Amino acid sequence: MELEKILEITRANLRRLDAKKYSADQRRFGHIRESGLALAEVFPKADDEFEDFRHICGDIMDDLELSAEDRVIFCRGIAERAGDIREHIPLIPAKRRCRLSYVKNPLSDLAYDSFSMFFDRAAVSYAEDFVSACEDVYHSQSDYAVLPVYSEKSGRLKSFCDLADKYELKKILTCRVYSNTEDAETEFALFSKNCERVSGNRRREVFFELTLPNADIIALMEYVRKAECDIAWINTTDEKADICLEIPENDITALYIYLMLCLPDHEIKGIY
Repeated sequence: MELEKILEITRANLRRLDAKKYSADQRRFGHIRESGLALAEVFPKADDEFEDFRHICGDIMDDLELSAEDRVIFCRGIAERAGDIREHIPLIPAKRRCRLSYVKNPLSDLAYDSFSMFFDRAAVSYAEDFVSACEDVYHSQSDYAVLPVYSEKSGRLKSFCDLADKYELKKILTCRVYSNTEDAETEFALFSKNCERVSGNRRREVFFELTLPNADIIALMEYVRKAECDIAWINTTDEKADICLEIPENDITALYIYLMLCLPDHEIKGIY
């Protein structure tokens, strides 16, 4: 009986402490958010001013001794009031009339048919091999290249993903096509020299693909947890990680600001 009384008192005390902690945390987050909102008033208007802004924010975050979770709140506060920062985000509208390079085969033909629906007029340039398709885009002979990136049977097609990385191509669209002969789906991606958004490809959720050093994974996961976005997939090597996040369309600005201010060694691989 004595034990039951002690446990009941303990439960009541813990509930009161948890309530106080939650209230204190919410007030603390509110103060941090207000600091971010204030910083948004001096958000740079030109790219060449952003480095100074990053240093100012870094000094403030260090001075306030903000944790990784706090820094997410801080950056999202900046994003709330930063307004239109499309000039800073490397994201441009896709071309309405374009040329696509790809290696002709039944699956690539289906992928081309799917991608071509997003353009007013799409022309084809058949490449001898996948390297040539990438080189066409790299040398501006074509606007986009079509490459397979994932197979139900083989998983991530590393050689093709590495090929896109070699030519610094960015993913702007994906589609899945079905093979009757293999009874499996293959995912194809449309690659460009730039990060582009395709008109008509608007969803409430978008994929934000990036590469960053392994040492920064924990900080990115803090953003994922606090922003409640999802990890679509992650691939790691000894030095870096390729990560694809599924985030709300209206969260692109907040994630971009967090990456620029807190994880400057990242590289955006595509927003689609």
